[in-house]
Amino acid sequence: MNLQLLSLLIVSGLLLGATVTDLRSRRIPNTLVLYGSALGLCFQALAPASGAGLFPGSEPGLLAGLLGGLTGLGLLLPLYLLRVMGAGDVKLVAMTGVWLGVDNVWHATLCTLLAGGVLAVVVALASGALRQAVHNTMRVVHSALLRGASAGMLVQAPVQTTGRLPYAVAIATGTGVEMARLLAA
Repeated sequence: MNLQLLSLLIVSGLLLGATVTDLRSRRIPNTLVLYGSALGLCFQALAPASGAGLFPGSEPGLLAGLLGGLTGLGLLLPLYLLRVMGAGDVKLVAMTGVWLGVDNVWHATLCTLLAGGVLAVVVALASGALRQAVHNTMRVVHSALLRGASAGMLVQAPVQTTGRLPYAVAIATGTGVEMARLLAA
């Protein structure tokens, strides 16, 4: 079995585990993210010997894995700081970045955000909370604009929650779409 196929299977298993846990408890275990990241870095360290990255289009090597993880973290950290996303979700995307590398984690994150938008609308429709979700979104955007204009002096008033999304579903979907695209190329 080659390194790319084994990487695909391991990342898929890690994302499946995170999704199941998130659906059950609305939490993503730190141990899953930590061990997944460490394993990804080990695989990245082995990748140069195979002559290719873990996924098509990715650079091989430990540095590539570290930069991919930091990129994944940096892409979603602003959403955590705005209290729109949980820390576990951000760490899970960082873990996928370790495996996918810098360029591929950009695409996976874009697919994740699109899948998350669809997930949010479906959950809001199913729970009857669409009106509150739209109102909350407008308040978060308005508050972010005011906070930026006031150099961080204004604090966002709490919003009425519409519930927590199992965002690992969106992360697994977005990453899966990106991995499928990479393997088809």
